Amino acid sequence: MDLQLPRPAPPDGKLAYRRDGFGRPKALLPARPKLGLHTLASFECRAVVHDGEVHINCPACAAAELLTAGG
Repeated sequence: MDLQLPRPAPPDGKLAYRRDGFGRPKALLPARPKLGLHTLASFECRAVVHDGEVHINCPACAAAELLTAGG
């Protein structure tokens, strides 16, 4: 199955992180998308690292964007 992902949004800012018990950095990802309409569930959203940036792909937000754009 070839999954088409929406184009990533522009970056919001620097990624926040904390260190685990071994001193390794761990990224802190948001619990809600930009619009704040729902929580980001790990079973439906994907965090993708590309060119030093983290992009969160959310099918629910992509579908809502299509509906509001009339497409």
